[in-house]
Amino acid sequence: MKTRSPIWTFEFVLVSFISFAFFVSFYFLLPVLPGYILKVGGTDRDVGLILGVFTITATALRPFVGRGVDRVGTRLFIIAGTAVFLVAPLLYVAAASVLAILVVRIFHGTGIAFFTTSSSAYVAHVSPAERRGEAVGYYGMFSNVSMAIAPTIGLFLLKRLDYAGLFLSAAAMGGVAVLMSLFLRPVGGSTAYQRTGTGGKATAPGPAPGTKPPALIHPGAVYPSLVLIALTATYGVTLSFLPLYGPKRDFEQVGLFFTVYAAALIISRSVGGVVADRYGRGKAIAPGMGLAAVAMFCLAAARGIPAFLGVAAIYGTAMGFANPALMALAIDRAGPGGRGSAMGTFTAAFDLGIGLGSVFLGLVADKFGYSLMYVVAGIVAASGLAAFGLIGQAEQRRERAIEGSAGMGAGEAAGGSTGTATGRTGVSS
Repeated sequence: MKTRSPIWTFEFVLVSFISFAFFVSFYFLLPVLPGYILKVGGTDRDVGLILGVFTITATALRPFVGRGVDRVGTRLFIIAGTAVFLVAPLLYVAAASVLAILVVRIFHGTGIAFFTTSSSAYVAHVSPAERRGEAVGYYGMFSNVSMAIAPTIGLFLLKRLDYAGLFLSAAAMGGVAVLMSLFLRPVGGSTAYQRTGTGGKATAPGPAPGTKPPALIHPGAVYPSLVLIALTATYGVTLSFLPLYGPKRDFEQVGLFFTVYAAALIISRSVGGVVADRYGRGKAIAPGMGLAAVAMFCLAAARGIPAFLGVAAIYGTAMGFANPALMALAIDRAGPGGRGSAMGTFTAAFDLGIGLGSVFLGLVADKFGYSLMYVVAGIVAASGLAAFGLIGQAEQRRERAIEGSAGMGAGEAAGGSTGTATGRTGVSS
């Protein structure tokens, strides 16, 4: 019996715990920043602007970070991202105006772009190809656990320590992430992107003559990223409007919804990853997208605590199956030399979907109400499922034609397959 390559190596465990500390720092501040903005004289409009500029900054930078990761490797960007999460909370302490907080928030957004893009590429490099979906699922669980516990701890610290103490606590968690990052071994990068001097020795980073720089938007990651946008549009509309919609439908415990969602997400990620590795990416992506659509349709009709918590469980399972498998598919299609660029493309799509969902589906809510908005969100998820199937089948036919004409088998070197039957396109054969 063939022994499976291990996932839980030192590098994988270390980057997972770094991710946990990093996101604890992030989620400490997420529920309290609106109150802090109002405290220094801001308005609700300022709250929306300051919180939104964080995502805008991260989305804009991710493709450039991905290109940098492919050039110089992951470690430098991981350290830089965690360092920002050490420094930024300290700057909030000194920020005494709306403008100052806005500037700090932009700086803070660079940290999320640096870290999440490079750490995702790091996981892609250190995980065995045949267990990549499972590894991505496990890795994401660490940030999910932080999401489940850190907001509550942050609110507790705020009551005991006030804002300054909370910001210092977030900085301390960022510092823990920085210290652990120093023990990461260099991974990724390309010697092709080094200027060479006499004797062929590398003298400085930069493209070699005649070598194209890594792509900002990786072509191989576009297909799974488009599907991801349809998925995270539903997340954006749930995150933004559920606190307003729930009380209108006899559901006041919105925090409990996200607790159940997080628990289902954590449980389902590992299961979805195993399914994606053993049976093909599509066997996890398609059910996940389908469940996301079902969750949105049910949310449109939900009333009362049991109905909303049932939707939370369905939706958490949907995200746990679809998101890691889509990420693994993007990595598969990038190949070893383009994983940074692929993760820059993929993580930018994640943010873009949340933003587009909040803005455009919010317009539907404004004109027609929340229930119809969630119906439309379900249609968006179902459209993503349809697009995944149609584009995936076309991709599969194209790749088979290329392989047939070249006389080559499917492998990591010929398109970045995981070795599963559906590693490249994610559509079942």
